[in-house]
Amino acid sequence: MKAFGHPARLMLAVTLFQKEHSVGELEAKLDLHQPSLSQQLGVLRLAGIVETRRESKQIFYRLTNDKAAMLIEALDGIYAKK
Repeated sequence: MKAFGHPARLMLAVTLFQKEHSVGELEAKLDLHQPSLSQQLGVLRLAGIVETRRESKQIFYRLTNDKAAMLIEALDGIYAKK
């Protein structure tokens, strides 16, 4: 749960819950600059919530933790109703 303590990490997880994204896509979609984005993705990666795959020069991130996905789905259900 501590990994979701920063708003940017929570938004990253919600975005990755929907589908896998490249770093560039995440930058554009969330309006985060690369240094901050890398830092927040690193925290999520160390927590085992996201994993990466490389395709040519691009790195893609996706959720790996089913429990994290369930938490995000629950939060989305709560906040989507407001």
